[in-house]
Amino acid sequence: ERKAWALRELRRLKRDQEKQQAEEDEKAEVEKRRNMTDDEIAALNRRKPEKDRGKMKFLQKYFHKGAFYQDSDHAIFKRDFNKATGVDAEVDKERLPKVLQVKNFGKMSRTKYTHLVDQDTTFAGKTKRELEDEAEEKRKTGFGSTRLTKRKLAGTGRVDEAFQRPKARKKNATSDSSSSSKK
Repeated sequence: ERKAWALRELRRLKRDQEKQQAEEDEKAEVEKRRNMTDDEIAALNRRKPEKDRGKMKFLQKYFHKGAFYQDSDHAIFKRDFNKATGVDAEVDKERLPKVLQVKNFGKMSRTKYTHLVDQDTTFAGKTKRELEDEAEEKRKTGFGSTRLTKRKLAGTGRVDEAFQRPKARKKNATSDSSSSSKK
């Protein structure tokens, strides 16, 4: 029993020493980076290898690996979380007809879009003529259409008035007329 205790105590001391050494190394690294210039930091960051995250299939469901217990050496934490599972592993959605290449096909929660790459979001409902007119006005005035600037500035001025104490209310015109008729 005493030998087991001594072994546990030695392991604890070693673990504490490694933890203290890691903290000192981290402090030294932080101090070293603080003394570097921006160019040196950028060059150092470029040299660091990026993690290989693997390639996901088209419309494959994404699973987050979680944030807790990542320092554990259990086999479940070493899994590739970008690997296709279930239906994603069985069906190649790129080979399906365009109509079926959506999430949750046939369900009420079906999405219309797969991603924004194939959607034109540049004009936001404006015609080509409206865009040309707006560009011409920007060139002339220097800051765009008045309608656009009014829309951007709407609600920004006199914000402090909303926080002022309400002023005394004026008497209603109907109460004034009724009081004058009583006289």
